[in-house]
Amino acid sequence: MRKIGNMPGEEEAYRFGDFLYVNGIENDVEHADADGFEIWVHEDAQLDLARKHFVRFVENPGAPEFVADREAEQKRKEEAREDAKRKSRVISRERLDYERNYSAFAWLPMVLAVLCLIATLAAGSFDFLPASMESQGFEKDEQMARKAAIF
Repeated sequence: MRKIGNMPGEEEAYRFGDFLYVNGIENDVEHADADGFEIWVHEDAQLDLARKHFVRFVENPGAPEFVADREAEQKRKEEAREDAKRKSRVISRERLDYERNYSAFAWLPMVLAVLCLIATLAAGSFDFLPASMESQGFEKDEQMARKAAIF
C-alpha cells in the first residue's frame, strides 16, 4: 500500500476515493493528524495511474467526471452480495463447529415422533381410542336428540 497524496477536506478525499474505486483502483482514505486526509492505493502496479488521476483531481476537483459516489455505493453493495454468496459456499471452521454441535440432536425429534406413532397405534389396537362414533352408541343418542327437538 502506497500513499499518493493528501487532501484537506473529508468530502473531497472520499469523493476522490470513490472515483478511484469505480475505476478499479482499490484505495483507502485515512484521517491524518495535521494534513487532513491521506489517500492510499493498495496495488503498486496502479500507482502511476492513480497519481495521474490525483493530479487531475487537484487541478479541477469539481469536474463532473470525479462524481462517482452513487456508482461506488452500488459497486460496494454488489461486491458485498458476491462475497456473501461466496461465503455461503465455503465451509468455514465456525460452520463445521455449528454443524458438529447442533446437528447431532436431530435424532431426538425423530425418536419422539416414532414413539408417539407407536403409542397411538398401540392405543388404537387395545381399544383405548374409539374405532368409530357408532361403536360408542353416539348414533342412537343423536337420533333421540332429533326426535326430542321436533316435539
